Amino acid sequence: MGLSVVNNQNTGYTDIDNLNKQQNELYDKAYETQQNIINTQTQQGIDEINRNKEKLNDETTKQNQALYTDYTKQVNPYGTTAESLAQNGLANSGVAESTKTNLYNTYQKNRTNTLNTAKNILAEYDAQIAQAKQNGNIQLAQSALELYNQKIDNLYNTYQLLQNQKQFDYQKERDQILDNRWQQEFDYNKWSDDRNYNYQVDRDQVSDSQWQQQFDYNQSIDDRNYNYQVGRDNIADDQWKQEFDYNKWANDRNYNYQVERNRVADNQWQQEYDLQKKNLSNSSSRRSYSTGSRSSSNNELNLSTDNELNLSKDVQQKTYTPEEILNNITTIQGPNITNNIKDKISGKTFSSIDELMAYYGYANVE
Repeated sequence: MGLSVVNNQNTGYTDIDNLNKQQNELYDKAYETQQNIINTQTQQGIDEINRNKEKLNDETTKQNQALYTDYTKQVNPYGTTAESLAQNGLANSGVAESTKTNLYNTYQKNRTNTLNTAKNILAEYDAQIAQAKQNGNIQLAQSALELYNQKIDNLYNTYQLLQNQKQFDYQKERDQILDNRWQQEFDYNKWSDDRNYNYQVDRDQVSDSQWQQQFDYNQSIDDRNYNYQVGRDNIADDQWKQEFDYNKWANDRNYNYQVERNRVADNQWQQEYDLQKKNLSNSSSRRSYSTGSRSSSNNELNLSTDNELNLSKDVQQKTYTPEEILNNITTIQGPNITNNIKDKISGKTFSSIDELMAYYGYANVE
């Protein structure tokens, strides 16, 4: 009479199977107790059993419909199972197809078990009816009906427990897969990080070595260029010193020579000036021409037309004696000066005393 549940090595399935067996044993004991108090019953009891058989068929149909409804919920693409697969990235994977197949097999198995159990119960009902007919015990048949109704309810509850256990096992398996994938990804990332770190350490060492080599080379080049520049600067300093000393010596030599030449020229000029001054003083009483007839004696005085045109109005209107003229001259000193005699009266410069006196209309007197 007990309902069979396939044993599974999993502890959850074993517990469900044991619970189902214990319940069936209790139902059987209760049935035995009720058998002892049931007496004969009339045809009313048999009719009641037949009505209960119809109810059993209806309950079996409902039970199968409930199984089918649960199955369609499990395979629904928008149900909890599909959502769990999608969240773990397994919506279109082989795991999803395998899950659908397992659910369908479980549905067919539970449906078959329900039909077989119902057939067994109906057979027991028939036996009970026969027994009731024999014994006239309608209460026995009613007790059997209640008992088997309870067993059907228990069968449905057992199915729910199995479904829950299966969902739990599936979720547990998925969690294990996800844990394994996480561990694999973690191990790979750790290996990748260690590899990248070690490579970067090696590259940094190479880079540091290259930098040091470049730095040492640049330092040697800088030292070489610096030492070379120092040597060149020393040579340039020596060359500049030699050139400076030479130029200083040459400038001093030229200056001293020019000073000496100026002294000689000054001395020569002074002698010439003194001589001309003496000659002019001796000839002041013997003027060879009248100041009123300057225009008629141009040839005798050796005056040029340009000197006559350049006389100022003051000089032309006033006659100066040779003494006055000589007392208003000054000498201009310096190198490369041709007209070194300056007349304070006219502001002009002349190259000699003769040229100055000719400007005022005095002929050279030997």
